[in-house]
Amino acid sequence: MAGQSASAQPSGSHQNDTEKYIREQEIEMAKLSPIQFLSKLVSERPKYAKVAVHPVYSVRTHWITLADVKALALKLGSKEPCCYVVSEKSSYIPQGLSTVGDEAAFLIEGYIYGYYPPELDSDAPSARFRIDWVKGWLRRHQIPFEADKNLKSDRPH
Repeated sequence: MAGQSASAQPSGSHQNDTEKYIREQEIEMAKLSPIQFLSKLVSERPKYAKVAVHPVYSVRTHWITLADVKALALKLGSKEPCCYVVSEKSSYIPQGLSTVGDEAAFLIEGYIYGYYPPELDSDAPSARFRIDWVKGWLRRHQIPFEADKNLKSDRPH
């Protein structure tokens, strides 16, 4: 266009940087177990943030094992703040903070459905029913869970 400088034209560099970042994030996530990922949701939460999300760039199938579910079930009662999980496909940004217990339930839901994340974000409208639904599933499969204690911290001191 007349009057536009060459520097105003998109160079593709931003897109390449974004694609590189997404690839790096996927490689990093592939190295993590679901329990390590849950710990990452805690450690990535900015200390004084009122909103914290962790983007997930692709769906992972059969990433969560029954052994992971048994470990995650013991974290359902945790009220420790952490990031929400949001799919890159979601146009919604959850407000506030999630909890380790809620994100553990989201991971268990991913095991049940065979893919993670099972919804576009962990603050979907069904989130308020998720823990009870997951507890019912755990009871039916005779998997013990931590449901009633407010754990101050799941991290070692």
